[in-house]
Amino acid sequence: MAGNPSVVVDKILNSAWADHLFSVMKTAEREGQFSAHSIYPGRTRALLAFSGQGRDPADLVGFLTYILGEDDIPPAFMVNVLYVLPEHRRKGVAEQLMRSAIAMAVNVRSSDFSLHVKQDNSPMRGLLKKMNQNLNAQPFRYNLAVVPKYAA
Repeated sequence: MAGNPSVVVDKILNSAWADHLFSVMKTAEREGQFSAHSIYPGRTRALLAFSGQGRDPADLVGFLTYILGEDDIPPAFMVNVLYVLPEHRRKGVAEQLMRSAIAMAVNVRSSDFSLHVKQDNSPMRGLLKKMNQNLNAQPFRYNLAVVPKYAA
């Protein structure tokens, strides 16, 4: 992983954090860098990557929101949004967030780790390829093979 590693923190999103992350996504969408999704406070959790020791919104360098199907046995893990602020891209933050998410899914013995990726999202497709993930043929939805492989 290139660059300085970030500190990744798991957080259940309260309305203030959900509003902040959604605002970041909407700004990126207006700039043509991102297609924003919904964030559901209290239902969605997030891995937040921070620079240095700070834990304030100003220290945020990227985030990965996810839904953990805790009512499912074993629980399903779905990545909702992965976003890295432009000035922190190509420094390993996205890979660090994905690896943290994979570790969490393995820890809860999830049987399904999935995410939706638009066909024209070459950065995400490149990251998945770098992580040796074979993407299935189903359009826009990818089930990664990481969990059954490591959850023995």
